[in-house]
Amino acid sequence: MFQYGVLAERLQIEHRHADGSWAPMEPRDPAELDAERAWDRGHIYVCGRCQETVRVTIPGEDDAAERAGAA
Repeated sequence: MFQYGVLAERLQIEHRHADGSWAPMEPRDPAELDAERAWDRGHIYVCGRCQETVRVTIPGEDDAAERAGAA
């Protein structure tokens, strides 16, 4: 099974602001950002300038984990 953590160490995630500038997004603990745990899967990144938030996931990873837990 693919391990996101290995790849994440090499990624630089950025997003573009309305002024055309790019800003790096920093990893955050999902539990800090969402008390309802809707972000419990994937990895969360937040822009330090504007607080924009994104979630990065690997399609199919959640399905495989759920099937393994049901067995």
